[in-house]
Amino acid sequence: MTVGVERHTSGEAIAAEWDALAREVGAPPFARPGWNAAWWNAFGNGALELLAARRDGALTGVLPIVRRAGGVHVPANWHTPVFAAAARDEETRRELYDAAFATSRPYANLRLLGDDAAVAEDVARDRRFDVSVRVLQSSPYVDLRRELPAPREKTLRKAREKLAREEGETSLEVLGSTEGVLDEAFELEGSGWKVDDGTAIVSRDDTKRFYTDVLHWAEREGILRLFFLCAGDRRIAVELTLVQDGMLYDLKGGYDPAYRKYSPGFLIADAMIRHSQADGLATYELLGAAEPWKLEWTDLTRDRFAVEAFAAGPLGAAARFGYRRAQPLAKRVLRRA
Repeated sequence: MTVGVERHTSGEAIAAEWDALAREVGAPPFARPGWNAAWWNAFGNGALELLAARRDGALTGVLPIVRRAGGVHVPANWHTPVFAAAARDEETRRELYDAAFATSRPYANLRLLGDDAAVAEDVARDRRFDVSVRVLQSSPYVDLRRELPAPREKTLRKAREKLAREEGETSLEVLGSTEGVLDEAFELEGSGWKVDDGTAIVSRDDTKRFYTDVLHWAEREGILRLFFLCAGDRRIAVELTLVQDGMLYDLKGGYDPAYRKYSPGFLIADAMIRHSQADGLATYELLGAAEPWKLEWTDLTRDRFAVEAFAAGPLGAAARFGYRRAQPLAKRVLRRA
């Protein structure tokens, strides 16, 4: 059996194979080429490298990495819920991470890894890197195969009744297309404090470009779900989600602050979770941090890790010093490495 890892600087040559593999092995949408292309188009910085593992010519795994500032990074940020390789098996996953560490680079900073974290840590230690692993985030999820809790049941019932009397009956609108609603969705997502704090999708050109590209890609792939909470004929809240392999991933959401007194954020969460269960989905991935309101629905979480690895020698020591203590001089040295 011929085994090897190719290195590509663009996803175009392997995109179709990569996507077919990702769907076959049940990789999350964030491990597919469409997500990676949208992310790189918006946030890319450095040199993108796609590590592609093959056995007897057949693609068995893909791991995107970025080389910059003297180190190895993953193409991910806080808009990436989880980072993962698309791999057929653990042997392939290990081959990919081994290829990522098999360089003269003095450090690697791999963030938002889920199940890949243990493999990356193991491979880095085998290559004599000094490794530290820490939990970046514990993201809650709801197991829809269980009996659902009913948090704030009385409060929500009163909110629905009050909303119906004053603004119109509530309903949940579910769309698989962005046509005619994308600007409205972005406006609702950024309503109120998000725009004021600069964290809304529309607050930055790169963030808006990313979500526009991701939602259009998801629409083409048939995995987009836009949920609107309506009061009468007015949309008052939105959630931007992806649905794949029985899992709903809740990316972003917001509501019109004029309706704050009706608890629209919790009303739409309640409606979506129950809709997803009725639709036969297995899990509702709330993503992000374990905020108190999310934990009213579940005590289940998935950890996201940072794997930081530093090579032996002076450059590895400079990397450890510079990137753990944010020293400008050490960072300048590494950029020249």
